[in-house]
Amino acid sequence: MLIMYYTGLKNDTESYSASFKDTVSPEQAEAALKTAQAQLTYARNNYTRMREALKSDAVSRIQVLQAESDVAETTAAVSNAEAALNTART
Repeated sequence: MLIMYYTGLKNDTESYSASFKDTVSPEQAEAALKTAQAQLTYARNNYTRMREALKSDAVSRIQVLQAESDVAETTAAVSNAEAALNTART
């Protein structure tokens, strides 16, 4: 697990990038991206099913909102995984 902390130095980003590259290989970052993409696909499909189920009152509005939130969260996870992969490749 990589723990990032603020040191107050101008080159924090460079230090972080260097330690990230040392910690995560491009293959690991690529696997994390694929995992995040799969989770996003699942979240989107679940959200679609929940919206349909809401029409017949089979689920609550809160459940639909949670499913929508899951889509937003996994979308962010994909963006983070893409950034991590780019960092690992440089």
